[in-house]
Amino acid sequence: MDRSFFSNITIRRASPQDAEAIVSIRREAWLSIYPNPSLGITQTDLYRHLDGETGELKHLTLLHWQRQIGKEDGKHSITYVAQHDGAVIGFVAPRFIREQRRIATLYVTTSARCHGVGTKLLKRAIEWFGRDQDIYLQVVAYNEVAISFYKRFGFELTTGKPFIDPVVQQQSELQLPEVEMVLKAISIV
Repeated sequence: MDRSFFSNITIRRASPQDAEAIVSIRREAWLSIYPNPSLGITQTDLYRHLDGETGELKHLTLLHWQRQIGKEDGKHSITYVAQHDGAVIGFVAPRFIREQRRIATLYVTTSARCHGVGTKLLKRAIEWFGRDQDIYLQVVAYNEVAISFYKRFGFELTTGKPFIDPVVQQQSELQLPEVEMVLKAISIV
């Protein structure tokens, strides 16, 4: 690992102007990580899920992220971005969802993977929550790299069913198989 790259990564609170980079990083990750021929999940399926049949979802996704970041109060939800040489190279979105602490999403651009960007983002999200309650996340079941990554931080697979956002479910017929993971709270005496 290039230590100079790692030391030059800054993590900061996202602003609505970061939405375009966030959408781009998420899109790149989905298209590179989630195709799975054995499950019949093709790049065409993923394009359709991300962009819609005629590209109609591209602008809506950008607006969603701009609005989401713009209304974040820093107490119930927040988005952090990782930046290197002025460019956003990753993001994490910790949230309280249904009164649970959840890491809603964490993605790093392909060119910055394996340089500690995800580590810095995950640590910031955990720090934001604190460790006095369990922290949950979900990950695509066949994304072994991500599952191993989260396990290194102490996350364990649960037997619970992953949270399914009804809005996302309505937008697309594509359902990626997901598993839930939990980082158990640390008792502070």
